[in-house]
Amino acid sequence: MYNIFLDSSVIIAAVFSPSGGARALLKLGEFGFVSLWTSNDALVEIEHNVAKYDQGYVAQVAKLLAVARLSITPPPRAAW
Repeated sequence: MYNIFLDSSVIIAAVFSPSGGARALLKLGEFGFVSLWTSNDALVEIEHNVAKYDQGYVAQVAKLLAVARLSITPPPRAAW
C-alpha cells in the first residue's frame, strides 16, 4: 500500500472540487487503496483558510478526512 502525504492545498482542493483529482485521492483512502497522511500544522492551516469562506466548510473538511481515513504524522523531532 502506498503512503501519501497530503498538504493543506490538496485537502482544500478536495473540499472545493468534488470531481477533481484531490477528491479522488481521498476516495482512494476511503476504499483502503492508499494510506493518507497529513500534519497537525496542515490541519490548522486548512481550518484557518476554509473558515474564511464559510464555517460549514470546516465541518465538511472534518467529515471528508474521517471518511478518507486520514492519519496525522507525529511532529518532527529535533536532529540534535
